[in-house]
Amino acid sequence: ILLKLWLKNGFVVLTGKSFVLSCPYVGQPKPTVEWTRNDKPVQVSDRVRLERKGDLEKGANTEVVAKNVTRDDGGVYKVSLSNSEGSVDASCKVTVLDCPKPPEGPLEYSDVTAESVTLNWEPPADNGGADVTNYVIEKRDKKRGTWTTVSGTVSPDKTSFKVPKLVEGADYEFRVKAENQYGISEPLTGDRVTARNPYDAPGKPGTPVVEDIARDRAELSWEPPKKDGGSKILGYLVEKKDLSTGRWSRVSRDPVPDTTCTVPDLIEGNMYEFRVSAVNAAGPGEPSLASSPIKAKDPFSKPKFDVSQLKDITVKAGQSFKLGVVFEASPEPSIAWQLNHREIYSSTTTRIEKLPEFTSINNSSAVRKDTATYSLFIENVHGSQEASCKVTVLDKPDPPEGPLEVSDVTKESATLSWQPPLDNGGSPVTGYVVEKYDSERGVWSRGGSTASTKYTVPNLIEGNQYRFRVCAENIYGTSEPLATTSSITAKNPFDVPDPPENLKVTGTSRGCISLAWNPPISDNGSPIINYIVEHKDSSTSRWFKVSKPKDTQLTHTVRNLIESDEYEFRVSAENKAGPGKPSRTTPPTKAREPVCK
Repeated sequence: ILLKLWLKNGFVVLTGKSFVLSCPYVGQPKPTVEWTRNDKPVQVSDRVRLERKGDLEKGANTEVVAKNVTRDDGGVYKVSLSNSEGSVDASCKVTVLDCPKPPEGPLEYSDVTAESVTLNWEPPADNGGADVTNYVIEKRDKKRGTWTTVSGTVSPDKTSFKVPKLVEGADYEFRVKAENQYGISEPLTGDRVTARNPYDAPGKPGTPVVEDIARDRAELSWEPPKKDGGSKILGYLVEKKDLSTGRWSRVSRDPVPDTTCTVPDLIEGNMYEFRVSAVNAAGPGEPSLASSPIKAKDPFSKPKFDVSQLKDITVKAGQSFKLGVVFEASPEPSIAWQLNHREIYSSTTTRIEKLPEFTSINNSSAVRKDTATYSLFIENVHGSQEASCKVTVLDKPDPPEGPLEVSDVTKESATLSWQPPLDNGGSPVTGYVVEKYDSERGVWSRGGSTASTKYTVPNLIEGNQYRFRVCAENIYGTSEPLATTSSITAKNPFDVPDPPENLKVTGTSRGCISLAWNPPISDNGSPIINYIVEHKDSSTSRWFKVSKPKDTQLTHTVRNLIESDEYEFRVSAENKAGPGKPSRTTPPTKAREPVCK
């Protein structure tokens, strides 16, 4: 018998997929074939079947065909063949990968409180062939009836988790799922548990003692409770009662950590009582007995306050700002606010507040001129105190300083110059925006931008009248403009030259005609920079430019002409203003011998 098993090194398949184990073999007489998995015969089902293909003479195949495989289909598959001549076998390991089995139970609870519970479990007995990547924790409030995820990222190294934010007295169920790269397991579900503390509220603290009293506050102390309820005391809730109203009110939102407290916000002359409740993990206990009634009053003192309450500030224009100081003084003091050493009062945008223990200045919409040193003076018969701070208001710059001067006007451009703004708005000027007003169009348009205080405006239209304006920019905005006081006309300070004089033909040859001329009578304020030579033949009225003479020479030879045609010529002078009118034309002339030199 000859046998060959493919994939004898084994292979991996995902759950739900299919695989085929195929073994080619030959043998005479016909051998018997037996397939086993993990040393037990392969069980044929609607998913697993055994097949034989081919004939013994040419070679046959024996196959295990498995569909929709599960983890249980994995293992060592072995095929054994035997006949009267002998026997042979071969094996192949098949690994089926799947999501893990559920974590091992039971799911146990520890450290149950009114707000949290700790879950404990064991890793799954089968990780599905791949390492567990994390655990998923879910909870269900029995009243709501739906499962919600608490955490989906619990480390695979941990088999416990503290679930926070429970509602005291509510009944919960919890479940844990294991996850690997192939999916999430079925859940391990625990029994119902109630969120409640294993301890009681603390007992009454000692009656508060008023150690010191002032017109606006009281200093209290007390003894801790004799019983803490089985849980550490976390702090104390302090309450006050104004006897004029008869109502108890909390002194602070959170418990104070010590057995002393400063009670603020008393009303001078009113009578008060105080009481205290201890707080542990179960919450606040029963309040103490109330202290004896006491009147809020203050001994005489000169004004005093923490000068660090006035800090230098920077705001943007249009924003509001407030300077405020809490102070102590008895009897009631006089209060004065100053701006750059001059007293200020309430106005449309500024409101000054003066209370027995607090004073402030409120600006609802700051402007640049509000940048100043602000000073506070508080004084009574026992003394005085003062403090200052600087307020900086950031804004767009002032307009550039004028005048806006216009120079070097040409038909296409004009040069503007100006001075930087006196006030940059508290931030460096980043550049200038230049605009132009074309009287023909009647609208302002952008002329350009620059970082300097000089700019040449391009692209003017010759003959049009223009006005200009310049705005300064910083990071907070663009200033009002600085504008010219009058218009300018876009034109050169000179005109095109007169026509050249005395144009004449000085010689002819085959295909060539030589010309000469005299300069114009006037260059009209700008030197001649070039001459333009044109010709036309007698058959057309169209003029054609020829090659330019070198520099400003007064002669030129026109070449590549047709000998049989007659030609007329004219010359124009050019300066910075452009080409002028052409000269008088020459009489018709043929390009013929004598030979051109």
